[in-house]
Formats: sequence, C-alpha cells, structure tokens
Amino acid sequence: MTKAGGKSQVNGSVYENEDFVYSYGWNRVMMHAIGGWPEDNDNFFMRNRIFLNGLALMLFVILPQSASAAVFWGDLNAFIECFSVNLAVNLSLLKIVWLGVQRSTVQNLLKLMAGDWLMEKTLEEHEEMLKMTKIIRLISSLSFYWTLCLFAAYVSVQILVGFELRNDPNVDPRLSIGFLYTCVFPFDTSPLAVFIPIWIAQFLCTYLSMAGYSSPDSFLGMFVFHQCGQLKVLRRRLERIVDEKTMENPRVFWKKLGEIVERHEHLNERASEIEENFNKIFLAATLVCIFATCTQGFAVITLLQETEGDFPVLQMIFLLVFTTYDLGHFFVYCMAGDILMTESSNFGVSMYNSQWYNLAPTDAKSVLIFTSRCIMPQQITGGKFTVLSLPLFANVVKTAASYLSVLLAMKV
Repeated sequence: MTKAGGKSQVNGSVYENEDFVYSYGWNRVMMHAIGGWPEDNDNFFMRNRIFLNGLALMLFVILPQSASAAVFWGDLNAFIECFSVNLAVNLSLLKIVWLGVQRSTVQNLLKLMAGDWLMEKTLEEHEEMLKMTKIIRLISSLSFYWTLCLFAAYVSVQILVGFELRNDPNVDPRLSIGFLYTCVFPFDTSPLAVFIPIWIAQFLCTYLSMAGYSSPDSFLGMFVFHQCGQLKVLRRRLERIVDEKTMENPRVFWKKLGEIVERHEHLNERASEIEENFNKIFLAATLVCIFATCTQGFAVITLLQETEGDFPVLQMIFLLVFTTYDLGHFFVYCMAGDILMTESSNFGVSMYNSQWYNLAPTDAKSVLIFTSRCIMPQQITGGKFTVLSLPLFANVVKTAASYLSVLLAMKV
C-alpha cells in the first residue's frame, strides 16, 4: 500500500505519522485553499486568512449578486437562477466562517485522530481503521476533482454568457456585464482598469466558494468516518474479551473491560464534540440541499423547454454537474451519520458474538450493563432537529421534488 507523501507541521511528530498523513488524503490540500487547516506555527495572518477569504466572498460575489435580485424581480426564471447561485455561495461563506470560529475544535479533533493512529493495536484493528481510511480518501479525491470540474464548467459557461450579453441590446443597463456573476456595482465597471481587477477577484472567489462548499463536507465527514472506524475497533475488542486468560484470571477480564468502557467514554465525548460544534452547519447543508436541488431542477427543465436553435451543451453540463455535486456532498453526511448510528449501537451484537457464555454470572452482568448503555446510538444532527441518515437523504430528495412541482406550477 502506498502512503501519501508530505508531513503536517502541526504538533510535530504526532502529525508526521504515515498512517495519519495517508488517512486525510486531499483534505489538507482543500482546507489549505480556504485557510481552514490549522497549524501550530501559523502567524496572525495565516490564522485569520479564512476570515479574509470570507470577506472577499462577501464583497466581490454575495453583495453584488444580491443587488441584482432587484433587477430580476418579476422574471421567475432569472430570479431563480440568481437565487440558486447566491444560496450556494452563502452556504460556502457560512462554512468558511464557522470553520474559522471553530479552529480550536478542529485542531483538537485532528490531534485526537492523529493520536488514534499511534495507539497500540493489533494487525486486525489496523486493517479495520484502514477500511474507513480508504472511504475517506475516496471521498476527498472525488470532492477535489469534482470541484475542479465544476469550477471549469462554471467559468466556461459564464464567459460565453458574458459575450452573449454584451451583444444583447435588451440587457438591463443597471447590470454589470461580463463578470462571472450577474451583479450590480454602485459604480461604472466598463473601464478596463476597473473591470479586470474585479473579474480576477471574482475568478479567485469562484474557486474559493466552490472549495468552501466542498472541503468542509469532506473534512467533517473524515472525522465521522474515523469515529466509525474507532467504534468498529472497540467492538472487535469486545468480541475478544473472553479468552483463556480472562477465564483463568478474572482480574485480566476486569482490566480489559475497564479499558473498553474508558475508551467508549472517550469516543462518546468526541462524537458529542463534533455534534455540538457543527450541527448548525449540518442543518444549513440540509436546507440548502433541498432548495438548491429544487432550483437546479427547475433550471434544467426550463432550459429543455425554452431552448431554440443550438442546444446549450455547456450550460446543461454545468447544471447536471452542480446538482450531482450538491447531492453528493449531502449524501456523504447522511451516509456517515447512518454508519455512525449502526456502529455505535451494535455493541450488543459484538457481545453476542463473544464467548460470553464462559463468563461467571457476575462478570456477564457487568458486560450486560455496558452494552445496555450503548443502546442509544451516537448521532450527528441538523441543528438538533433531524438526524442525518440515509432515510433523511431520501426525504430531502422527495421534498426538493415537491417544491420543484410548485415552481413549475407557478411558471405556468
């Protein structure tokens, strides 16, 4: 197995562990792009770069595009298109700012994750951790390359649209033409000395917004999947708790059980830390996924119905890529939450698979008490309102489809 190259500078040798470096995959590259990967030796500027990126998004994309909504009022198609893009960029801003606010939490979770790879473990336990690592690396790789594809598709489409609008005499004069977003600036942007710097800033902010949309999802998903791997390892230890040594010496059994209980408490605290600090992000992602899927579906249907002459291939590719991109990242949250609930609630199954029948009655009762405490699964929720799981993903898709039918009815 080939390990990923490079070393993290955070906390010295702990973060230089090859397995840990291999496990985070593309997440470090993507988080560095938005300024969200914490380093102990960061200076003041590097620690706060993530907030400066958020400010750039606000000034060059969100405010000018929000101002254009007044121009499109009354034109349902144009307003929905403007709303859908602005919604996604606003979610990117929220994720970027929130990661900056939760910098210490992120740093602590990374240290705990790195420490897990340094703990003493059997070859079987190491393989269990690597199974989750492969999922993490696959998700981070897909997220990285999908972001690049979306970025290329969006910029290409907007450049073509900009050329078309420049030759359209019916364009509202209040709009600033030629930029990557439909926007309104309170000054004349036609001089090249003004146009070019703003266009370059929007070009950079476009990648920033897309990286800010995807990298936190992959990054937080990494913590949840790693947590699932640690629960799996702990379940394997519970399955092996009864052996010749523990049957001959009850003290060995109690020592092993104590270590399992203590480790389980630590994992519960870690799951609570993820849930308490990031449930608002999960809620925002849930709501935006509903509305973004609805509006992108509306845009696809409108494009198919109203196209005359040459079919806009690039626009259709972008719409399909973005819809898949949006649903895919929310699916990561739901899949991670579903696996987390399964792994954290199956300690009773692990106990059943052990040789519990060889234990003394008092010892068996103690294990039963422990497994009874594991009936309530660990969960990640959207703002404490809904549990992220695969059934929730299905409900989100159905809700988006129902809202889409309302928009289509309004259009008619």
